[in-house]
Amino acid sequence: MTKPTPPCSPSRQPFGSSPRCESRPTLSGGSVGRWVLGLGLGLSLVVAPPPAEPAEWGSSLAEQAIIRRDEFNVPHIFGETDAACAYGMAWVQAEDQAQLVAINLLAAQGRLAEWQGAGALAHDRFVRRHRVPQLIEDRYAALPAVVRGICEGYAAGLNRFFRGHPADFAEILGEVRGQHVAALARLIVLVDFILGQGSYAREFQPAGALVEDPMQSNMWALAPTRTSTGQAMLLINPHLSWAGRHAWYEAHLRSAEGYEMAGAGFFGLPLPVIGHGRRVAWSHTVNAIDLVDLWEERVTGDPPQTYRVEGAQRPVERLELALQYRHEGGLRATNYTEFRTHRGPLVRGEDRRWYSVRSTVDDEVDFLSPWYTMAQAADVPDFIRRLERQRPATFNIMAADTAGNIFYVFNGRPPRHDRPPPRAGVWPGWHADTDPTGEVPFSFLPQLLNPACGFMQNCNSSPYHTALGDNPPRRSGQEAFTHEGMTLRAHSALRLLAVLDRCSWDQFQRAAFDNRCEAAARTLPELVAYGEGLSAEELRAHPDAAQGLAQFRAWDYRATVDAVAMTTFQAWWQRYASGGPVFNVEFDGDALGTPRGLADPARAWRALIRAVQDNRDGLGGVEVPWGQVHGVERGGRWFPLGGGRNELGCLRMIGSDRRGRRWVATGGDGFIMAVHLTEPIQAVSIHPFGNGNDPASPHYVQQTERFCRDEFKPAWFAEEAVIQHARRTYRPQ
Repeated sequence: MTKPTPPCSPSRQPFGSSPRCESRPTLSGGSVGRWVLGLGLGLSLVVAPPPAEPAEWGSSLAEQAIIRRDEFNVPHIFGETDAACAYGMAWVQAEDQAQLVAINLLAAQGRLAEWQGAGALAHDRFVRRHRVPQLIEDRYAALPAVVRGICEGYAAGLNRFFRGHPADFAEILGEVRGQHVAALARLIVLVDFILGQGSYAREFQPAGALVEDPMQSNMWALAPTRTSTGQAMLLINPHLSWAGRHAWYEAHLRSAEGYEMAGAGFFGLPLPVIGHGRRVAWSHTVNAIDLVDLWEERVTGDPPQTYRVEGAQRPVERLELALQYRHEGGLRATNYTEFRTHRGPLVRGEDRRWYSVRSTVDDEVDFLSPWYTMAQAADVPDFIRRLERQRPATFNIMAADTAGNIFYVFNGRPPRHDRPPPRAGVWPGWHADTDPTGEVPFSFLPQLLNPACGFMQNCNSSPYHTALGDNPPRRSGQEAFTHEGMTLRAHSALRLLAVLDRCSWDQFQRAAFDNRCEAAARTLPELVAYGEGLSAEELRAHPDAAQGLAQFRAWDYRATVDAVAMTTFQAWWQRYASGGPVFNVEFDGDALGTPRGLADPARAWRALIRAVQDNRDGLGGVEVPWGQVHGVERGGRWFPLGGGRNELGCLRMIGSDRRGRRWVATGGDGFIMAVHLTEPIQAVSIHPFGNGNDPASPHYVQQTERFCRDEFKPAWFAEEAVIQHARRTYRPQ
C-alpha cells in the first residue's frame, strides 16, 4: 500500500491553489438530527468494484475527496472519482443529520420499526410486501458498475463516519452496504411517489404504511426571448415536508471523471436529483400519471390458495415476513404472511375482495442512473436523448440549457395495454389479456420544446396547459395515463409568466416568492359585490363581518406578513370551501379567466360571519396581521412568513399546521433554486432550515431569516467562487 498523500496537499486537489485546510473537522450542523434505471448510453466512465477490504477502500476514497463548506455551510465536494464524491456526500450528510440518514436507510430495508417501535410495522410490512430491499439484494450485480461504485462509495463514507461517531441508531443500522443505498432510491421513487399516490394508497393501506406528504411543487422556465439577458432561466421549487424522509439536502459535487451537479437530493442518497450541471438545469414536480394497475382476482380459500386466469387455477405465492420492532429497550419479533400473484402483491380490499397490484417499475432496481446521466447532458437535445434511453420512473421534468432551449415532459413509465382501460379502474384478473404488454414509449408522452410564447410552467397541473397558446397536443391513448386537472397555483403561474416580458435576473428571482393569493383574486370581488347589496341593518347586525368586507375591498390579494385581510381570508376559506362547491364558473380551458366567482354568495356571506367570529375567539380580534399568526418556529424564535397553503393558490406555497393561535410552517417551499443559464451558469438558492439540525450551530437559523424575508442566498458553482467563499476545507476522515 502506498503512503497516503497528506490531506489537502496541492498534488491531490481537484483544482485550485492550496486552500485553508483542517485535516480532522469538528461536526457542523449536528451529528444527531430529527427525524429519495442500466445506463445504456455508451458511457466510457466505469468504476471498478471495491477491493475486498472495505476499510482500505474507504481510506483511499477519503484521500481522493475534498470538502469545502461555504458561508452557508453548503458542502462542495470535489473528488478524483465519482465514488469519492459519493463518499464525501455520505460524510457531510452524516455531519449534518446522521440520525436522519440512518432512519432513511433503515426504512429502505423495511426495518424502521427497529428504531421507532411497533407504530412503524405497517410501513415495514408495506416495504417488504413490495420487495424493496429483496429485489436490490437479488439483482444488485446487474446495476451498472458506475452506479454500484457510487452506492458503495457512499456506504464506505457512512461506515467510516459511524466508526468515529458511534450512536445508538448507527448501531441498530449496522454495516451499510451499497445495496442499502440503492434500496433507498427504490423506496423513495416506487413506494413514496408511485405506490403512495392514487387509489391504491387511499383504499388499501393502513395508517402508518406510507409517508404523508403534501407533494406539491412549482417549476417554470423562460426562453431567451422573454428575458432581458437573452439567456434562459429556470425556477426549481419542490414542495415537500421540511423534516423526515423528504427533507432536502443541498450540495455541489464535482468529479474528475466528468460528473458535476449542484442542487438538492434526499438524505441517504449519493446524488442530487434536481438542480443544474455545467450546461443544463432541470426540476421535477409530482405528476398524477397513472403507473399502477389493479386487478380483481377470483381466489379460492381464505387465506387465498389459488386464483383463476382463463379458466385455469394458478397457485398463490406466500411470502413470509419476519419483522422486528423496538420494545422496552430491546427488539421483539413478529411475523406476517403476504400473498402474490404473477402480477404482484395480492391485497384484500374493504369490500373483502382480493386485488393484485403492479406498477411498471415493480421489477426495476436502478433508480439512480437517470439522475446521474441527466447531469452530464451537453444541452437540452442531448438531455432528451438521454431520457429516451432511460428516464426516471415518474415526475414531470422541465429543463433549460445555456443554448437557450426550454423543454417540458409529462414524464413517467405508464403501462401499455392491448385493450381499453376498464371503466372502474380495475382490470378483471381472470382474463390474461389484461396484463400489460410493455410500457408507453417516451415519444408518446406529452412534451413541449421551445413554445412560441417563450415560457412554460408546471405546478402539478395538466400537461395540456403548460403554456399559453402552444401546448403539448392531445393524442388518442394518452387519456389512459394523463389528467386534465389544474391547480390554482398553475393558473397563478400562467398569469405571472404572461407578463414577465424582458424579465431581468432580479425580477425572475423576485417572481419565485410571488405571494398573490389566487383563490382570493377569483372569489372575493363577487363577495364584496354581494356585501355591497346587503341592507344596512344586516351589516349593523354583523359589524365584524362588515369589517372583513372592508378588508377584502382594500386588499391587493397579496399574502404578505402585514396583510390583515389574509388572516381573515384564511378563516373564511376554511369555512366556505368546506361547505360545498366553491366557484360559480369552473375551469373551462381558459386558464387565465376560469375558475371564478362564487357558487353561493349567500353561503359565502354566512361563512364570513362565522370566520370573523372564529378569529375574534381564537386570535383575539379581526385585525390580525398574517405574519403574527403564520410563520416559522425555529431556535425558540418566531419568523413571520408570507404565502399560504396549496388550496389558496399561492405560488409562495407554505404547508402549515395549526398550533394554538398560529399556523406553523412545516412544509411547502422546502428548497428553491433559480438558475440563470449563462456560461458559466449562475444560480441562487434558499433552504428554510439549511442542511443541519443542530440548534448550537451558527447556521441553524441563517437561511431561515433570509427565507422568511423572501431572499435568496448565492449558490456558488464556479471554481474560483467556491474557493473564495469556502469557510472550512477538509477531507472526509
